[in-house]
Formats: sequence, C-alpha cells, structure tokens
Amino acid sequence: MKTSLPLSGLPLYVPGRINVSYFTTVYLGNYISGDYNENVGSHCGVDIDATKYPNGQADVYAVMDGTVKTAGFNHASYGNYIVVKHPNCIDFADPSKTTTYYSCYLHLSSLNVTAGQSVNRGVKIGVTGNTGNSTSAHLHFQIDCASAPFHPYWPFTTAEYQAAGYTSFNDAVNHAFHIDQAKQYTINPLLYIQQYLDSLPTTPLFTDIANSDEDYDAIKYLKDHGVIEGYSDGGFKPDNPINRAELLKMAFVAFSYKTRTFSSSSFPDVSVADWFFPYVETAKQDGLIQGYTDGNFKPGNNITKAETLKVLLNTKKISVPVSVAISYFSDVNVASWYTPYVNIAYEQNIIDHTTTFSPHTNVTRRHVARWIYRMII
Repeated sequence: MKTSLPLSGLPLYVPGRINVSYFTTVYLGNYISGDYNENVGSHCGVDIDATKYPNGQADVYAVMDGTVKTAGFNHASYGNYIVVKHPNCIDFADPSKTTTYYSCYLHLSSLNVTAGQSVNRGVKIGVTGNTGNSTSAHLHFQIDCASAPFHPYWPFTTAEYQAAGYTSFNDAVNHAFHIDQAKQYTINPLLYIQQYLDSLPTTPLFTDIANSDEDYDAIKYLKDHGVIEGYSDGGFKPDNPINRAELLKMAFVAFSYKTRTFSSSSFPDVSVADWFFPYVETAKQDGLIQGYTDGNFKPGNNITKAETLKVLLNTKKISVPVSVAISYFSDVNVASWYTPYVNIAYEQNIIDHTTTFSPHTNVTRRHVARWIYRMII
C-alpha cells in the first residue's frame, strides 16, 4: 500500500541530520536561525519550505484516510488550514495499540476540501501558501493526539506567554514555553509517517475493486474527486450498465460543466422535480444531447458505447468532424453517425486500440471511468 507525505518530493526527516533545504523548523524546535535541534522549543509541528516549489505553491496531500473536521481560515495564526481526523491509527507510543490522530495543515493558499468530507490517503486537499502567522511560503504540518483539547493544538495562548514575561510568540517558542504540553498532545508527524509507511490506516476503495485491477487508478481518481460513488453494499459494480441520466451527471462533474436554472423541461419524460433535470436541460439547450424521435429523453435507458462517447466528447468540448473517410474498427461503419466520435476517441487514446468496438452494446461503469480518466489525465 502506498504511503503519502503531505508534499511530494520530501526527503526523509532525520533528527540530528535535518535537510535544511526542505525543513525550516523542526518538531519541538525553535525559530533561532541555524538551530535544528529537537526538544529545545515548543514548536508542535514541522515547517516545510514551500519556496523550493514553483511559485511557492505545491499540492498538499492527506497523509492518511480520514474525515475533514475543519477546513477554514484563521487570519491571526493558521491562515487557511485543514484538520483531518484519522481513527484506528497505530499508536506512536505503543504500536500494540491503536488510537485516533488529527493531521493538521496550516498556512495554505487554497483549500480543496470542506468540513465533513471523507478523504483518502494521497488525495489533494489544498495548496501551500503564506497565510496567517507566516513570513514565507511554507506548510506547517503537525499531528495531534486525540486527547488534545483542540486542533490544531498549541501549548500556549498570547495571554499565557505575556503573563509569563515573554516578549513575543517567537520568544516563547524559543524558550520552550510549555514544551511538556506539546509533548503530551502532539507527536513528531514526519517520523510517524515514515515509520509506518505501509501500516497507516486505509479504507478499501470498493469491495469489488482490487488494488491490482487494471482500472484501479481511474476509479480511485474519480471517486476521490466526487465523480463516481459506490453502492450501499460498498461495491462499485464495474460491469453494471449506466443509464442516460447517470452518465450526464458524471460528465458534468468530471469536466466541471456548469448546470443552469430552467423553469420548464424540453422532454415530456423529464420533470423539473427530477434530480437529473438541470443536467438534462442544460445539455439539451447547449446541444450536447438530443432526444429520441418520439420527443422523449428516456433518462432511465441504458446508454450505448457510441452514445456515451458523443456525450463525453461534447461535454469536454472536444472538436469532432462531421464525417470521416476511414474507420479504425471492423464493426464501425464509416458512414455511421457515431464514427467521427469513435475515431476522435481512438486517435486521442481515450478508448482501447482493439479490432472491434461494439458501438451498440451498453457501456459499463468500468468503461466510463476508464474513458473519463483518460480524458482528464
């Protein structure tokens, strides 16, 4: 099972031998220039220098499966920040036990998740930045214990350090103010991730999709980005057909095609109260779809492979010629209405380069996931 670091390309975090090209402040360290020792300050996380990445921006990834508890903004301290709850983690202090941890990502430029959202390890949740109490683009990454009174945990408040006689926030950190609390309620985040590379908690993608499945990456990507969902039994059912309404929604979500508001329907079998009405009516008005000769849309009908390609290519706004001179498949007639769509999909490696295509067979959930993924990546 793959592990996930909060940023790609990070070297190992080794106490006593810190790679100063990437790590600017260590766990339980201070802000004194050139001092990369641990247990000398009350800094609860590890600061990762984002200026090493283009424009100071790098994608930030969830390090473990979990649920987003907070995704918001705090100008005075965290800036844009995210907190993710991770149950059933190996306990850093006692690996024979399990516990709950909270991973925290601070000073982001933008957020890609919202509170309550489930995330999988390795999913992009934000982008590094320089927001809040920050002087340069970096990611403050920490992991809190479940016992911490709040998240992200910090061992002192402004009133507390002022009452103790420290002149500033940095002064209090540099003098290891309340370091005992920092040790009690947080762990070294990168050491934990590195130590348990293959043992971090993970949720199965779907009960019927193995890691070795040829379409695992496609299905995982689309699930992570909200394009597809599973069934109540935890399965994906990759060989099930898709109906016309379901395909439209998937295409709109996958390609960020916006629906519009309409007061009436162009099809007698599509009601304005139907969940799929905005997708169907927008697609009709924009020329992405047509109805049947009887004037209906038939949203519950299974959709064929040829029809699917037309919807996907139109929604993705890929130019398709009116006619073509050749066909790449023995069962695709050059004069058929769908052949230009099939040819474009073939030429752009959206569909497999086989000898036959079976244009009139029902498309499966697997094929749709595969094709959409290839159109995005």
